[in-house]
Amino acid sequence: LVQLGLVVGLGFSTTSLPLMRKHFINGEWREWTVSAASLLKLTMILSGAATVGLVAVMPWMNRTLFTDFSGTDTLQLFVISVFFASLVYCLHTILLSTGKGTTTILYILVGLVFKSISNQLMVKSLGINGASLVTVLSLMLIVILMMQLIPKEVWKIVLSNKFLPKFVFILVGLYAVVRGLMTILEKVLVISGRFGSFFLILIGVLIGVTFFVISAFKLQLLNDEETTQIPFLSKILDKTKRK
Repeated sequence: LVQLGLVVGLGFSTTSLPLMRKHFINGEWREWTVSAASLLKLTMILSGAATVGLVAVMPWMNRTLFTDFSGTDTLQLFVISVFFASLVYCLHTILLSTGKGTTTILYILVGLVFKSISNQLMVKSLGINGASLVTVLSLMLIVILMMQLIPKEVWKIVLSNKFLPKFVFILVGLYAVVRGLMTILEKVLVISGRFGSFFLILIGVLIGVTFFVISAFKLQLLNDEETTQIPFLSKILDKTKRK
């Protein structure tokens, strides 16, 4: 599941690298800056939605796969790594387009050293939850280090139009709506067992995607150009414009 979530960030990063490298080599600074900002926003939004969605449905996912809820908190904590790992891929791509790939590899090594040193200490004090926490913290450290190398002009575009408050609001709403409605449906429909949990997950995914798409459009989280880079959203946008 974590690898599936990472595919989103890795896919956008891989396809964006050739164009960003071309802009940088040709000295097209404005175009490079816009491309880097768009990649960051898209990665944050999609990996954030995937992460929060997985956290919200994890109790039922756990029961579907392993018949019970044991270890759900550990899995939920570990799934947060999807967001930060996607950002690592994204930031590495941006910096790689400027020829700073060697520096990012150094930062990744720093994160791995931090993880190896902290892992035993955290596992002793927090058990298996400590291992998940260390994974998230090590990725967070790498992201923070890489962020320092991103030009301020990129961050100005990313944070414009109140993007961060809107982004956080949608993620909080996504978790509350999906988790809340799935809990209510489970009690109302008296759902239990693996197949019942799987049915609830399908409903939760449908609810989550619907809420995410509607919220993103209503709050104008992305501009038209950024929206067209997401296949299913671009189709919705085209239909909306026709109407």
